[in-house]
Amino acid sequence: KILDKKQKEIAVVPEISKTLSKKTWKLKELYQAGFAVAIEAEKITLEFDLENRRFSGQAPCNRYFGGINLLTKTGLLPGPVASTRRACGRSEDNVLETQYFEAFGLINQYQMDEKQLKLFQESQLVLVFE
Repeated sequence: KILDKKQKEIAVVPEISKTLSKKTWKLKELYQAGFAVAIEAEKITLEFDLENRRFSGQAPCNRYFGGINLLTKTGLLPGPVASTRRACGRSEDNVLETQYFEAFGLINQYQMDEKQLKLFQESQLVLVFE
């Protein structure tokens, strides 16, 4: 079962739950102020553990993780992101990781099919995973 931050159970459609949590999502697009940011393939991943209300993944330099505060058919509100503190070897990776964490902190909605997971801040597309 999935709970919101007030510990109320949220009904999750089984197909969505299966698709969302049984996959390692790879970041394909990141947007800031409506503009795409160039990213290198498969530098950033995202995984969901809906049973335990958690998310985790690999950013360019560090592993990251956190809780899910809210999940509905279209709403996704992750909690604060925590990460390891490894140094980045390349400054470009450090910049991308910072941009990603900032963008991830903005999301509150999602759209998903079997191939893509799109994360939004209201109606503004922020992140696209495949």
